[in-house]
Amino acid sequence: MSSLKTVSTLNFLATTGAYLELSSLSKKNTELKKITKEIGEAQLKLQKQQLDIQAKTLIQQELQTKIMAQQAAQRERQKELKNAFYYLKTSLDTALAYNDNINRFIYLSLIERDIQQNELSPNELEEFGDKEKAEKIIREFRQQKENAAISLTDHDSKQLEDINKFNEINQELASINFKIKNFAVSNVNQSELTRLEKKLAAYKKKFVLKTSIRIYIVVATALTLYGIPLIPIFMYLTTTRKKLLQIESMLNKIKEDDQCSDLELHAMEKVREALEIKRQNLDTDLKEFIKRYPNLEFLLEESSTRKEEQTKTSLVIDGYELDEEITSLIRADQKIQAIKKFRQQTNLELLEAKNIIDKAVNKLQ
Repeated sequence: MSSLKTVSTLNFLATTGAYLELSSLSKKNTELKKITKEIGEAQLKLQKQQLDIQAKTLIQQELQTKIMAQQAAQRERQKELKNAFYYLKTSLDTALAYNDNINRFIYLSLIERDIQQNELSPNELEEFGDKEKAEKIIREFRQQKENAAISLTDHDSKQLEDINKFNEINQELASINFKIKNFAVSNVNQSELTRLEKKLAAYKKKFVLKTSIRIYIVVATALTLYGIPLIPIFMYLTTTRKKLLQIESMLNKIKEDDQCSDLELHAMEKVREALEIKRQNLDTDLKEFIKRYPNLEFLLEESSTRKEEQTKTSLVIDGYELDEEITSLIRADQKIQAIKKFRQQTNLELLEAKNIIDKAVNKLQ
């Protein structure tokens, strides 16, 4: 009986010990999971911090790049400004060297345009110590411009008006030359079409001749060499003939697309003749202007020089380079009437012809 109690007591103690051990292990396991979770959270936090650092680094690099680009652009702008004000000073000296008011007025007007286009501001040169010098140049320019404008005589104003008319005639002439060029393109297309037709005709003739010779040779060879199969050779001839028909079909389609009716061709020729007459008359007017006004030739030469210096677009008329913005040189209160004599000659029939030719040119392009 005593031994059973002893065994029972031992079992109880063993079970209690095992339970306590399991409780201890469970508690340790819970603590281990908690520590593992904390480590995971710490790692995530560390990764996030690293990503934040990388993002901030990239942003900083991008900002630095933008700052460098801005600084480079600013240096370039400052360089351009210094060159521009230096050019203004030399231009002002050149303008003041002219004794006649109209040439001085024209040159000063060109300087005014440069100031407006380049948005020149003396304040931007303050850090270079050139602000006062630039302000003096602008101040002197404005005073000289005002003096030149006041000193313009009626004759000078008439010359400026003629120069503006000259520019308008020149622009109209450029438009006419463009239209005549379209006629030239149409003629080139027609010539190309004719050339293709001749080439096709020659090819067809050559093909027929070669085909006849080949058939003769094939038949003779077949009879001589115990009946060589003729099918491959005839297939080659058939394929070649099919390609020839495709070329001919494409050419006919081109002719249909580019073909104008007799009425359209008649209208094209009529308008072309009218434009050619108009162009010749305008050429005559332009030459008369050049003969009558030495100042106009001066302006053309100045425009040519300024184009090389500033790479501005200009038109070429009879060997002279004419600045397209001459109109901006004329004062706002001067209302110039362009030459209208050719427009008055344009009647309803010519307008209808122009509509027809525009459609024809669009079709041929």
